[in-house]
Amino acid sequence: MNKKIKRVKLEYPRTEGNANAILLDLIDVRASDGILIEYDFYRDGWVISQPTVLKWDIDDKECDPKYKESAFIPSWQYIEDDE
Repeated sequence: MNKKIKRVKLEYPRTEGNANAILLDLIDVRASDGILIEYDFYRDGWVISQPTVLKWDIDDKECDPKYKESAFIPSWQYIEDDE
């Protein structure tokens, strides 16, 4: 299968009012939980988190999925230094 890429840009995520995370969900006959992707400026890399809660009580008004970090991907980790 050929890859078809959907590009999503977080523009200046540290600016108030701008999006600072992407929620990626799969819609298919194969069920999967979504992942939350955001940039950690302190560690200089991407954080991928997954929900730990997918079911809520009927009267739960918040329905917080309580995302937990699953992976950290450092920026520029595969770029070779020219020196």
